[in-house]
Amino acid sequence: MNRKSLTIAATTATAVSSAILVAKKVKNNKKDEKINTYRNTELGKYDKNDKGIYYTNGNYEAFARPKKPEGVENKNAYLIGSGLASLAAACFLVRDGQMPGKNIHILEAMDLAGGACDGIFDPSRGYIMRGGREMENHFECLWDLFRSIPSLEIKDASVLDEFYWLNKEDPNYSLCRATINRGQDAKTNGQFNLSQKGCMEIMKLFMTKDEDLYDKTIEDVFDEEVFNSTFWMYWRTMFAFENWHSALEMKLYFQRFIHHISGLPDFSALKFTRYNQYESLILPMQKYLEKHGVDFQFNTEVTNVLFDIKPDKKVAKTIECNVKGKEKRISLSENDLVLITNGSCTEGTIYGDQNHAPNGNAEMRTSGCWNLWKNIAKQDKSFGHPEKFCSDIQKTNWESATVTTLDDKIIPYITNICKRDPKTGHVVTGGIVSCQDSSWLLSWTINRQGQFKQQDKDKVCVWVYGLFTDTIGDYVKKPMKDCTGKEITMEWLYHLGVPEELIEDYATNSAICIPTMMPYITAFFMPRSAGDRPDVIPDGCVNAAFLGQFLLKMQLILPF
Repeated sequence: MNRKSLTIAATTATAVSSAILVAKKVKNNKKDEKINTYRNTELGKYDKNDKGIYYTNGNYEAFARPKKPEGVENKNAYLIGSGLASLAAACFLVRDGQMPGKNIHILEAMDLAGGACDGIFDPSRGYIMRGGREMENHFECLWDLFRSIPSLEIKDASVLDEFYWLNKEDPNYSLCRATINRGQDAKTNGQFNLSQKGCMEIMKLFMTKDEDLYDKTIEDVFDEEVFNSTFWMYWRTMFAFENWHSALEMKLYFQRFIHHISGLPDFSALKFTRYNQYESLILPMQKYLEKHGVDFQFNTEVTNVLFDIKPDKKVAKTIECNVKGKEKRISLSENDLVLITNGSCTEGTIYGDQNHAPNGNAEMRTSGCWNLWKNIAKQDKSFGHPEKFCSDIQKTNWESATVTTLDDKIIPYITNICKRDPKTGHVVTGGIVSCQDSSWLLSWTINRQGQFKQQDKDKVCVWVYGLFTDTIGDYVKKPMKDCTGKEITMEWLYHLGVPEELIEDYATNSAICIPTMMPYITAFFMPRSAGDRPDVIPDGCVNAAFLGQFLLKMQLILPF
């Protein structure tokens, strides 16, 4: 066979082989014909989906004022709960939805707005802060909202202006992230101390598909290479992750805060309000809403929302509630809106005091939000599975306490650790200081003083929390959950390095402590699977949506 024949034969064989391969590919990919017609375009990117919404980002969309929705003045909106999510929704209804304030009704079981964002002075106990908010500059929705909320502190300024100026002039950072050996600097020196294997475990989790992490715990994906690292001490004390919590939530937190990984050891990525979160965030929102005529209904516990459910349509028809001990029903039309806070991390908080532990006959404050979600979830599986989050309080609790100094005896021990005078009104600890060798894994922080507008300038409010509430203390030989406020102060003073012969005297006469046990404080970290959290707007819902921390949020996270 000559060269030309060889060439023809080779070409023919190649063509036949290619034809066979193409034929097989066409046969195998018939189901993918729609994908194969894909072309690069942004046409349709902002088309509304079947729930009437679309997802977007950036200040182009955030800063543009929407047109007034047709007929909005004929709608009523009922928001169940008055936490940060519910108040934010009400503010957006006023600002962007242009709904008349009188048409917006906020139903709150307590006598005070704010939910988990609290900060109060109880005359019978003292100052109480159950927790705090660690904020950063990419809280896009929060800052978009607060640029429109007037400051209560500075004339002609927004809450965002006030916050921005404060943190520019007084930037946050820690001078001592952790202590050991009773108040000695642990000298973590900004290091993660992760082995190569530990780094690979973290990167593997970061890249794992969500569905491969359903119902898996952090212990399922990490071993001692991570758990023995300084990185894990930083991470778990900052976010309150436990080894048995959700690997999926761990991954999502990694992705959400990857841009601040270098600021993790010294908290230089964080920003804080001037006062406690209730006075700095909640009150300005409440005043804004009240100015627009929004209807706040306190002491109104919603027990159920009844739906008319058909195969392709779900309509909220009735709100059942208890108003100061009396049953009440609110009828809804398809034209109304009901926004439901399902679940709460601070639900069922138990309050102790200086001489009583937060257990036994101690006061418990409840809004009934877990029972509300359970009652709603019974009606349709698309409303989620609350029992996945609220059924094991041994794995979802921790305890915090507010210690208020009464004189200057404790102050030198604080200053020795944080290297700052706590009474200047500026940054003090710059975030939590973790007692690395504490059996309770105790951490404490002092934000700008006074933390309360009416706080005595000679007093300092300290927030303390422990992750291991069932473990015997190092000085007080009791579990934290069984300790009075005085005993928690004693344990804290021990880890500050106060001489043992002075501890009881200082805890009795130089401080007052209010402990709070929160059974569900990390409930949102419990392992979960598809369907356990409801969509913000469940499939088929016409006039109802969910709010808060127990939703299946669309998370498009980019680390740049």
